Amino acid sequence: MSLHEYPKKPGISRFVAPWDTSGWYFMAEHFAPGCRIYSNADIAVTECPEILMGCDYIVTYDSATDGFDDKQEVDFFIEQAGEVYAALDADAPADFPTGFARTDLVVRTDAGDTYRLFMRPYARGAHVHLDAFSSPGRHFFVVFRPTETETEKPLPEAKRFSVAERHETRETCWFVHDCFAQANLSGYDCRGDVRVCTEADNPKRHYLRLQSGAGISRACETSGQDELSMALDVPAGTAALKFAGVTVQLGGAQASINGQNVPDIADSRYVVAFKRFHAPQRCEVWLNNRPAMMCACDAAAKTPFTLTASETGEIRLNRVDWKDQTDVPMMAETFASMPMNCRLLAETQGNILQQRGIGSFLRVTGSGAVTFPAIRREAMVEITCRASGEESAVFPEVRDADGHTIMKAALFANSLFLSDGEEWRRICGGYAPWQYFPGGNWYRLTISLDFASRTFDVNVDGALRAKGFRMAFDAENAAQVLLTAADGAADWCGLRVWDASNLSRNMLPPGERFNVRDYGAKGDGSTLDTLAIQRALDAAKGKGGVVVVPEGTYLTKQVQLRSDTMLWLDKNAVLLASQNYATYPHVVPCESLVAVRNTGRALVYAERARNISISGGGELNANGRCRFKVNDPKGINKLYTSRPDNLYMACCEDIRVSDVRFTSAAYWTLVPLSSRFVTLEHLMLDCMNTPNRDGIDPVDCHDLSVRHCCIMAGDDGFCLKTADRMGCRNILAEDLVIQSLASAIKIGTDSYAKVENVTVQRCILKNVNRCGIAVETVDGAAIRNCTFEDIDMTDCGGPMYMTIGHRNRKAPQFPVRVGSMAHIVFRRIGYRAPYLFSRCKTVYESLFIGDSAENKIRDVLVADCDLLLPGGCRHGVDAPQPIGEKYPEYDRHGLSSGAAFTLRFCEDVRFENNVIQTERPDVRPLVMIHDC
Repeated sequence: MSLHEYPKKPGISRFVAPWDTSGWYFMAEHFAPGCRIYSNADIAVTECPEILMGCDYIVTYDSATDGFDDKQEVDFFIEQAGEVYAALDADAPADFPTGFARTDLVVRTDAGDTYRLFMRPYARGAHVHLDAFSSPGRHFFVVFRPTETETEKPLPEAKRFSVAERHETRETCWFVHDCFAQANLSGYDCRGDVRVCTEADNPKRHYLRLQSGAGISRACETSGQDELSMALDVPAGTAALKFAGVTVQLGGAQASINGQNVPDIADSRYVVAFKRFHAPQRCEVWLNNRPAMMCACDAAAKTPFTLTASETGEIRLNRVDWKDQTDVPMMAETFASMPMNCRLLAETQGNILQQRGIGSFLRVTGSGAVTFPAIRREAMVEITCRASGEESAVFPEVRDADGHTIMKAALFANSLFLSDGEEWRRICGGYAPWQYFPGGNWYRLTISLDFASRTFDVNVDGALRAKGFRMAFDAENAAQVLLTAADGAADWCGLRVWDASNLSRNMLPPGERFNVRDYGAKGDGSTLDTLAIQRALDAAKGKGGVVVVPEGTYLTKQVQLRSDTMLWLDKNAVLLASQNYATYPHVVPCESLVAVRNTGRALVYAERARNISISGGGELNANGRCRFKVNDPKGINKLYTSRPDNLYMACCEDIRVSDVRFTSAAYWTLVPLSSRFVTLEHLMLDCMNTPNRDGIDPVDCHDLSVRHCCIMAGDDGFCLKTADRMGCRNILAEDLVIQSLASAIKIGTDSYAKVENVTVQRCILKNVNRCGIAVETVDGAAIRNCTFEDIDMTDCGGPMYMTIGHRNRKAPQFPVRVGSMAHIVFRRIGYRAPYLFSRCKTVYESLFIGDSAENKIRDVLVADCDLLLPGGCRHGVDAPQPIGEKYPEYDRHGLSSGAAFTLRFCEDVRFENNVIQTERPDVRPLVMIHDC
């Protein structure tokens, strides 16, 4: 259908694979001869009834092909009245599909099988569930035939208008990228005892030493919207760092900014960054990977920095980077108030509303547009929006300066559609099969526009859903974003626009470059390029060089990133992991139990490296959909068949990973372990396959920030773990969009050492099988000072879960510890619409369960939260049991005795200014307290 009409209403929507089969069961379109019906077997339809041609169908997994019996259930909704057909082979029990009647219809395949078709009619909007079963034969598959006659329906027409202002795309440059490997100080003004030295334990690494009052300075002419960062040690005395009118004083495990002390400094190692912004002119100072202070600053484009050691001091400067900021949007709107550049078109109402969890947003009935100066060449538009309910539809649209449509999206009938040229295309297969787009959920659409090729790409919540789609006409610029509501309201909580199609902007640092093709890499997707890539990485190590991976698909086994190296992945480059895991090196970098027991190999690996970075907009693809429901083996077999992470960095320092896509995880996706000074920004993770495909798992890390990331994880989404003596300390996670087949945000289960000073804020959680937030100490960790605030949850199994246990899983050489938990804050948490397909369908509430009367959860604040729980319990419930020695999950304590919160073995838990409701009457009190 044309873009002037509603898209064709789908048959199947909101399909969710069984928990441990995600990636193996999926929805497909256009059932017909030639279609594959199993994800793991090359079995195609040769004959099918005419009435089923072109229908939606569910691809399942045929365990019989792999020599075992595992036939899982199937769940989905239908958007039209129609008939659901279950196709069963001769060995399947005929009475298996409850309420289905056998028909005379059959489907035949090229494997020689004949499938009987059983049919059941359903009304529009019905939830369809087919149970699992056992039999020696093949699994069933499912076809849906709509019986409604659909008529074309025109979309509301939004009036066109023009934008006169034009934007000049700013040129960006990377000015300084020094690790002092060449002993070249040109560009620096040196005073006193300044010299390049080599590290005693690593002569290939260098640093710049300033001693006894010595100093350096350097000036660069930048855009004035720049970032100056450096990593340094101050083993004696103090260091004074000055830039743009801001003074940072370092030394003696202390720090101050313009005379104000900064807390939580561990020792004499520091990473400092100055980020200057225009309008208004200000400088944000980051210290040890966390924002420390926003200051007024000098706006001059050419502003020097100076670094000076005290008279008795010594500074070891390890790295300096100075560049224009590439990720600052030309326009950013959070809808805290009605934007000046917002136009509400005829008969449109728009209001700024507040909702705990998400904050402020613009609700539109009709059409509203936000304009910006017209961008030419290329642009990127990030829209965070939702339809107000399951029956509502929202149509985001990008227009040019004259008001002509460049592209459209449609969140309609609990499905996603994108324009391709002048036609709608439904998004459910392709790059990552997926069909879960329910109304009422927030979506983050990132649209990259290339006006030279007249094409665009679309990422949704971290997954690439469209690549190379055609613009609706030969547009030359983008200047408007329009949001149109139909059959209800559209909500808009974020809009950001950049004058580039990706955030790296192809801005490489100065210095030597090492192109992997010059070392023999083919990039054809079939030639094994491991040796060539590793030769390039080895040539670059210790030099501050850039290893460039140009456009192409590079099949590789594990490659190792060394100190003082940047890996640059072109935005059209893919590192594709070989599935022959036995040929990967198996590494045990330290005594961490996770390093010994869990991780062991990776697509990209780094060990005891300093100053490493990965960027460019490219993809790390672990090629992980190769085993069905297989966990890693124990013992000696682990050396041969354990699965790789996409990116594993062990015992490293000064790590920066930005603007990278992670896909098809084989195990945990991104793991910094026993590392320090870690920055992870603007990452897209599309790893919603199982088992054990965690998203981002920092293990025993200090001074770590994770920002502006979209995570689709086949297990926990963002998960802090501790498994050695280091623990996790000073952690910031913000602006994350997470979908998870386990818990979205989690501390645990590996929880041996201290976890403290953790802040998680401004996150959107949805489609979460278990808890939105889980905090667990069962191996001896002392968890302290953790704050979770401004977090919106939709379709989550439960809101919040905390527990203390005594499983005591640890490395054999470590002593046993007693875990504890205190000083935890939940503030402005929003929760509604529990997850429909959770394996645990009886516990949706929050549980805070200590270990015993002697070991309680202490000092917890729940404030300004808005929770809508299902309720419906008609009888009282006994006190839940402590987790004890079991693996901690919120459904392993028994039922919740409170309709919203259940507390046992807790002390000083405070509830302030919360709104708590249940959808159905419930005999339980909202908060039930036991042994507190």
